[in-house]
Amino acid sequence: TSEETIASTALVHLDADSHYTQTSLAFGAKVARLETRVTHQEPSAKATLNAAYLVGKDLHTDFTTHVRHGANSCVTRQLTKGAVLNGGTGVFQGKFFVPRTAGQYTDADMQHKALLLEDGAVVFAKPELEIYADDVECAHGNTSGALDDDQLFYMRQRGLPEKTARALLTQAFVAEAFAEAGALEEVLRAEAESWLAAV
Repeated sequence: TSEETIASTALVHLDADSHYTQTSLAFGAKVARLETRVTHQEPSAKATLNAAYLVGKDLHTDFTTHVRHGANSCVTRQLTKGAVLNGGTGVFQGKFFVPRTAGQYTDADMQHKALLLEDGAVVFAKPELEIYADDVECAHGNTSGALDDDQLFYMRQRGLPEKTARALLTQAFVAEAFAEAGALEEVLRAEAESWLAAV
């Protein structure tokens, strides 16, 4: 989008045994921040927070999340994937907070993976775990890199133009973030495909 500023905040409070799934796709703006704050306020709730960003030249996307495991036996799964062109900026800030007394038996996993599609692409990532409970399973991971040269070579050897090969590999990379979107999965895949075909 060519809008100057986009700011969006979602506040989510989960009751016992509730399930919340959020899937987001962002293309950026001059400044764009999409923030989600989740509180597990009663036991055995589950949150799935998935997102993808595709950012072009002179555009910016920031996904910021804060998840408070304020009740026992709650689960969070978070996957954010991004791809950034020269002159674009992607930002991921994620935090899981697990208090000492209320967060026992937390099961949480946060993953951020980004592709820098061209020289001059910028990605900032800050995944955080703040854990005070002692009986938890929590993990986080962060990777940033370029498309795999061997995969590009393989696809080029089968007659695909470089632009098409790069688009297909990028589309496959971000598609994992749409897996929990239900009926909207195909819509999100199509939007990502359209963006990749246009760049």
